[in-house]
Amino acid sequence: MTNERRTPVTVLHLIGSLDRGGAESVALDLVRAIPSDQVRQTYLCLAGYEGLLAPRFRDAGAEVLAVRGPRIQMVWDVWIICRRIRPDTVVSHVSLASGLLLLLAMVAGVRHRIARMHSEGDGRHSRLRHLYRAAMRALLLAVSSRILAVSPAAADFACFGVPQVLRRRVEVIPNGVDVSRFRPNFPGPKLGPVVLHVGRNDPAKNRGAIPRIAAATNELEPCEFWIVGGGPMDDLGENNLDALRILGPRDDVPALMQQANVLLLPSVREGLPGVVLEALASGLPVVASDLPGIRWLGGLLPGVTLVPADAAAATWAAAVVAVAHLSVGERARLAEAVVSSPFTLEASVEVWLDIWAAR
Repeated sequence: MTNERRTPVTVLHLIGSLDRGGAESVALDLVRAIPSDQVRQTYLCLAGYEGLLAPRFRDAGAEVLAVRGPRIQMVWDVWIICRRIRPDTVVSHVSLASGLLLLLAMVAGVRHRIARMHSEGDGRHSRLRHLYRAAMRALLLAVSSRILAVSPAAADFACFGVPQVLRRRVEVIPNGVDVSRFRPNFPGPKLGPVVLHVGRNDPAKNRGAIPRIAAATNELEPCEFWIVGGGPMDDLGENNLDALRILGPRDDVPALMQQANVLLLPSVREGLPGVVLEALASGLPVVASDLPGIRWLGGLLPGVTLVPADAAAATWAAAVVAVAHLSVGERARLAEAVVSSPFTLEASVEVWLDIWAAR
């Protein structure tokens, strides 16, 4: 798309914070890829703090702000910022709660209001939560210009229980991976396979299963398990496995993927996990929980082995060992499939430029 506007499009993003995470990494890639003289992007962090990645957003040309206090103050800040910067578009990234925020944006006079749905659920099952979700879905449909989900499963969560005629308003717009950063560079022979996990300490990531899977895998074949991600490590439990290496937060994930043999993702809830796309673009096969978003991705790209999330550690181990020795040619084909797919950053940039220009 050629943008002939004399002034850049102004986009205000409403997000929890800019800490390390899948949605935040995707957002940072888009900010870096789209010049600020073409799209001026502002991120308003609703958690009351900016997050670890905020300096990188600023370096890439985005403005970063944070609300100043509790929810009443947050409402006021969203209103004031909408009135101050008068964005062409507001994009809300906070799941079903986006309905309330986009209502504020509508009252503030913002014409183009987008709800970006990243997840296939929230993991809560109380009756009160069911009522909340029903109310928020109705509000979301009433106040949003577009509802854009990262996968069909995320779209289903956005419109569950909604009449079929209204479901057509929910579109699937997947994220993309930067294939210039995540690309194959296969290492020479190693003593044994390396199994990589990338994910923060969060119940949805189910990292507590990894030590059991590592132990079961090493009964079949010696393997090292590398765990990358922020937060406390208490979810991994107490273990004395020599094969388990806890690396913590890292900035060199592309290089780690080039050194690994398998990506392990035993999550119990996901949307469209960017780490799966990053792994495949690096020629790294993926062993992951059989969740709707990952299943959809695995149906479109080769290299994804699905395992029931609650399967025994031995089942996971067998799946890991089965793909730990792919040939260089087989791994290269995984990367080539991503490059020729709609799941690239380049394709994503074009889609978002068209969306934002369509105010």
